[in-house]
Amino acid sequence: MSWYYEMNPPRMGGAYKRGLQKSYKITRPSMACFKNWLDSNLTQVLPKSPIGAAINYALNLWSFFEPFKTDPRVELSNILTENKIHPVAIGRKNYMFKDSHQAAKRAAW
Repeated sequence: MSWYYEMNPPRMGGAYKRGLQKSYKITRPSMACFKNWLDSNLTQVLPKSPIGAAINYALNLWSFFEPFKTDPRVELSNILTENKIHPVAIGRKNYMFKDSHQAAKRAAW
């Protein structure tokens, strides 16, 4: 998927900015090509091998690509969201070991 990220780096404000239609016209056929590759190689590899497991994983989750394939505003990656909630998750773990409720509140704010 590196080809996708080179063409469409995650950006604030959603995928509908800066050249959306151009990248969308390129991305949809690329995704179709990838799906064809998955389908054709599924029978060529052992299902329990690492590549077989990866192909099965991708095919089992393929329905989740539908919004991405049909709506150009949908980002393929959720990295921007994950970056936003990362400090909250880290903080939650850190605040768990504060000595008192007041100390935890001070550390959180």
